Amino acid sequence: MESGDLNRALQYYKEAVKLKPSFPDAYLNLGNVYKALGMPQEAIACYQQALQARPNYGMAYGNLASIFYEQGQLDMAILHYKQAVACDPRFLEAYNNLGNALKDVGRVEEAIQCYNQCLQLQPNHPQALTNLGNIYMEWNMVSAAAQYYKATLSVTTGLSAPYNNLAIIYKQQGSYADAISCYNEVLRIDPLAADGLVNRGNTYKEIGRVSEAIQDYIRAIAVRPTMAEAHANLASAYKDSGHVEAAIKSYRQALILRQDFPEATCNLLHTLQCVCSWEDRDQMFAEVEGIIRRQINMSVLPSVQPFHAIAYPLDPLLALEISRKYAAHCSLVASRLALPPFNHPAPIPIKREGGYERLRIGYVSSDFGNHPLSHLMGSVFGMHNRKNVEVFCYALSPNDGTEWRQRIQSEAEHFLDVSAMSSDMIAKMINENKIQVLVNLNGYTKVVFLCKLFFIYISRTICNP
Repeated sequence: MESGDLNRALQYYKEAVKLKPSFPDAYLNLGNVYKALGMPQEAIACYQQALQARPNYGMAYGNLASIFYEQGQLDMAILHYKQAVACDPRFLEAYNNLGNALKDVGRVEEAIQCYNQCLQLQPNHPQALTNLGNIYMEWNMVSAAAQYYKATLSVTTGLSAPYNNLAIIYKQQGSYADAISCYNEVLRIDPLAADGLVNRGNTYKEIGRVSEAIQDYIRAIAVRPTMAEAHANLASAYKDSGHVEAAIKSYRQALILRQDFPEATCNLLHTLQCVCSWEDRDQMFAEVEGIIRRQINMSVLPSVQPFHAIAYPLDPLLALEISRKYAAHCSLVASRLALPPFNHPAPIPIKREGGYERLRIGYVSSDFGNHPLSHLMGSVFGMHNRKNVEVFCYALSPNDGTEWRQRIQSEAEHFLDVSAMSSDMIAKMINENKIQVLVNLNGYTKVVFLCKLFFIYISRTICNP
């Protein structure tokens, strides 16, 4: 309703309560108009007048509660929502909103009871389904959360939150195609959703579709120029695609918009290091070290990756702690896959009577393409003696069309593009291939190695039996 319509409605309802001072519905509607006009105190007075005229008026209690909730007076909101459902035991929105208020004060079990009560009255209530999904998401029970989000979407496709939350789950599980499909739905509902554009861009970037990620970040910035995350993520995409100067410019823009931005600060330092720009070097390293120590103390994943920390003048114990935090993070992500224990390939002697049993070695990387890893190791994958060794290369990124990719693909005995597969599917494939030694060429950036697929795994130069 436009402001002019609201003002006319205000006059009509004022006239109505003058003509009939004990008219509860008129007071309720007058309160609603005041609330819409941003006049909460006047709205509260009207709802209280409605309750004087009709003491068991559940809607008036519910509307009072909503104002208290918006003002952050959660105890008052809970009290009035409870009065609302006491007056009207079939008041769906009051149960749902009471659940929200209870959840906000940490009374989560009671919140679940309210959402379930709402669903008993209306099994396809989309907000209650979504809210239950959110609780299970926070409890890291992603399978249950996904079921509730899918149930919501079976009822309505007009809510963006369930799509967004499902996308987060799919991305955590490595189901990037499904995550992108969900973000597409978010943007169908709201084409100007800057957060949706950034989130889809992040997903594109993670699977190596950097040009599409850049397009999404640029669109997000066009929609919301002050969105620091969009500038920082655009910078990271520029850096990954070799546009270092553009990356530096975007990181600096992100820091103009938000000075306290640890990821942008740390990534800017690393990018400047790539081009040997040493202005304010000591000051920047001191700032980054302070950021890392604060993040570790707060149990936050450090903004500096373990591999980068090796090249920084940091205390070795601090670098070790960074590695521990990333290892713990990868373990958490792997646990969300909820995979059953795998059967390891049977131990067999390399040499058998009547011939040889070949050792199966797998290489896992997202850098089979135009990347320093392929520049340095491109010939390794085809140099194994095939009488003794059977080599499998698992490509976590799609074909970039370069000679580096083509060389590895042609020389490796088995080259498998698994870029469109989820992490659990990749893990199952590796297990089915009966790999005995798995070589991790991605450090802490992938979680396949947390699934306990094999007897021996090698991470660059570290071997763990």
